[in-house]
Amino acid sequence: MAYLIIAASIAAFLAFVWLIDHEPASRVSSYAYVNPLIAVVLGAVVAGERLAAVQFAGAALVLTGVVITLRSRRS
Repeated sequence: MAYLIIAASIAAFLAFVWLIDHEPASRVSSYAYVNPLIAVVLGAVVAGERLAAVQFAGAALVLTGVVITLRSRRS
């Protein structure tokens, strides 16, 4: 419970606010796409959940979209 309060809530929010001041919102918002991937990976590593091929394909598509967003030029 302490981890969720300190790391997931406070630290993540402070990092998000700091990034909003230093980067465009389109780049900062990409974290929302990566969070589910982290949850899936943690579920596989920590809880021993099995991942299907469709989950790997979905993860690849999400990561590709995030990379494209992060590499795009600022307007």
